Amino acid sequence: MERSGLDTANTHAELEAMRARIAELEATLEAAQGPREVGEALLETSLDGVVILENDGAIRSSNATFRELSGYTEAELATRNVFDLAGSHEEAELRLERARKSGNARGTVSLRRADGTTVQVEVTLVYRTNAGGRFFIFVRDISSRLASEEHQTQLAHFSRLNTIGEMASGIAHELNQPLSAIVNYTSGALRRLADSAAVDAELIGALKSAAEQARRAGVIIRRMRNFVRHGDRTTVPTSINEIVRETVEFTQAHALQLGVQVDVIELDADDTAVVDPIQIEQVLLNLIRNGLDAMKDPGIETRHMAIEVSRSDGFINVSVADTGCGIAPGAPQDVFAPFVTTKPDGVGLGLSISRSIIETHGGRLWCEPRPETGTQFLFTLPT
Repeated sequence: MERSGLDTANTHAELEAMRARIAELEATLEAAQGPREVGEALLETSLDGVVILENDGAIRSSNATFRELSGYTEAELATRNVFDLAGSHEEAELRLERARKSGNARGTVSLRRADGTTVQVEVTLVYRTNAGGRFFIFVRDISSRLASEEHQTQLAHFSRLNTIGEMASGIAHELNQPLSAIVNYTSGALRRLADSAAVDAELIGALKSAAEQARRAGVIIRRMRNFVRHGDRTTVPTSINEIVRETVEFTQAHALQLGVQVDVIELDADDTAVVDPIQIEQVLLNLIRNGLDAMKDPGIETRHMAIEVSRSDGFINVSVADTGCGIAPGAPQDVFAPFVTTKPDGVGLGLSISRSIIETHGGRLWCEPRPETGTQFLFTLPT
């Protein structure tokens, strides 16, 4: 991104101010008789974290602000170099070399703290050639600012999604009217044909199919409208087997298109749970679609999805297992984080919302890698 003239002027002004502060620090360092005097002088000079490095990256001194940020004591820092604290050794070396060549460098880096955690910081490096070369690094914690920016980004995402939901509700309302008209016209035509002397069986069959598909489309539209509209969650005793059957039927065309065999194992015993059927269907729909998308790769030979409903310890368990590309090791929990997606056109909210829905119902949603290939998503619902 190009800098404006004002941004460039501000950057130059900040660097000049830091050079002036560094000149004062150098004078203090030359006059100092011990580490305590140096540390006190640094603390009085800068509210930012300050680290002074030798040319090889060894830490010469630091101020209290930096020690508090890093979690190291003065004695501990005296035995370390900048690479011990850098999130990336290569990145640290690159920035030091850039500062050696141009006299300064700026950027955002990861600081490795004493407890092993990392924090994002903004650093300004200034290199002075006196005394064999010395780096002055000003460090500012920007984790709060980044968290605020991330929060604003998420709010913007949710705002857009809310707008999409309102649009979807309006579209569903508009589509419901012509679908109702189609059903009425085809039903009227069927009645007239039934009264006719000459009855064309194929024509009647085609009209019946048209009416049935229009009704099915109307059901889908109503479900979508119920899901996106605002309102309190309505829970009723619901057959989980029935939810699975309806959702599998809804995704059948997509599965056939991808050549995926879908097997369903229903619960023989009581499969009733008190849930919001629309929300649970949306969770299952999201899991099935994710599983189907995971088997899109032409290189996947076996394309199979198994959906099973079982019962144990007062819970109804639903699992959706696929033979797709799977999830990277260590990532099963990350997939539930908001805005985390592996799809080029994905929003990254499906699994996050699904987990929230299941937890609101008093259950759990998690995933596990399958022994051979693919992923298994599981959720529980209290009976």
